Amino acid sequence: MANFTKSLADGVTAAVGTNVYAPPALTKALIRQMTVCNITTGVVALTVGIVTKSAGAPPVRVIINARNVAVNETYLCPEILNAVVDVGGHIEIGSAPIGATFVISGVEMT
Repeated sequence: MANFTKSLADGVTAAVGTNVYAPPALTKALIRQMTVCNITTGVVALTVGIVTKSAGAPPVRVIINARNVAVNETYLCPEILNAVVDVGGHIEIGSAPIGATFVISGVEMT
């Protein structure tokens, strides 16, 4: 079966530590692109973390820690490029204040 890049998640940032994407059962994901756009009226501090796989209670691996995204800036998040989220893992995104938009694209593989 061919693996094609597709949209994995999109939305508006909420509080830091909000789970925004988890691969389906028995599937892992390779992140190809993540874009965040600050459409708010002030600077937002963006935090992104990955729990790579489930094994008891794995810690969140912070990939981007409180990075300031200016008003009307679009940030391409190179830190998360080619990250793998294994079965049982997930991506967490948040910002303070809330309200930036994001899109995550990648490939799901069984």
